[in-house]
Amino acid sequence: MYHMKSYKLFNISMSTIFLTGIWLLCSCSVNAQALRPDSQHKHEVAVTLGGLYSSLEYDIPQTDSRDGRDISLGLEYTYMFSKNFGFSTGAEYQGFGAKSTTDYYTGAYQTTDYEQESFEFRYTAQNFVEEQQVGFVNIPLIFTYQNQEHGFYIKAGAKIGLPIYSKYTNSYNLETSGFYEQYNVELFDPQFMGFGSFNGISNEGSNIDLNTNYIATFELGVKQPLKIKNLYGGVYLDYGLTDIRKGDNHPVEYTLESNGAGFTSSSILNSNISGEIKTLAFGIKIRYAFLNF
Repeated sequence: MYHMKSYKLFNISMSTIFLTGIWLLCSCSVNAQALRPDSQHKHEVAVTLGGLYSSLEYDIPQTDSRDGRDISLGLEYTYMFSKNFGFSTGAEYQGFGAKSTTDYYTGAYQTTDYEQESFEFRYTAQNFVEEQQVGFVNIPLIFTYQNQEHGFYIKAGAKIGLPIYSKYTNSYNLETSGFYEQYNVELFDPQFMGFGSFNGISNEGSNIDLNTNYIATFELGVKQPLKIKNLYGGVYLDYGLTDIRKGDNHPVEYTLESNGAGFTSSSILNSNISGEIKTLAFGIKIRYAFLNF
């Protein structure tokens, strides 16, 4: 069914987070006596690991988009202004994935053939499947609240994501033709001119163009002192605020070659048939503070 996300996966993921959140809140029975003197330190450096759900969110007409999963891994520095309040920054890698499938999509645009004759290139891609994977380096700008008495924390703020990695693979069958308005004729062959049936086309690339990502982030969890170190466990939500789509290519590009004509293909995410693309990540995050001073 078109325009449908994997709601079952979403519900399972949300249920997992909800149950984890209940467990975390129950864990807040940690009292002040359990907290070490190091909790008063102003500086903290930690490594973070998060995951469960991490997907590109988009809606392409007549296309079924399925969610993906990936992880985040980062290094975080926190400065505590007071006993309870602080500010965190650092850097983290966050991956996102998704998959698109559709029975067919069509398109047409003006171009020229190898004899420099103008014509309208028409195409229909059938049984189209594409998987996408992208990665960002996020710079967090986050306010932190730590309740020393009950041992829980809240983090809220923003992240700036810089795209550093992308990959896609797609496959489809293709039907093409060329309409020459000056002759009022539509050609369905020959294939050396790029007209006809072409089955089993597949592409793989690493050139999905993306804009900078701006993210709202929220995290809730508990803090467990471990001698001079601290272990944190919580649930988090990273919600993309801006459209990261960049580029307006044709999904199938008619190209001239030395022996005729052929095709090139970019990711459907960079095509003129895609809409807004945003990111969404939520799940469980573990933070290990290995340095306090």
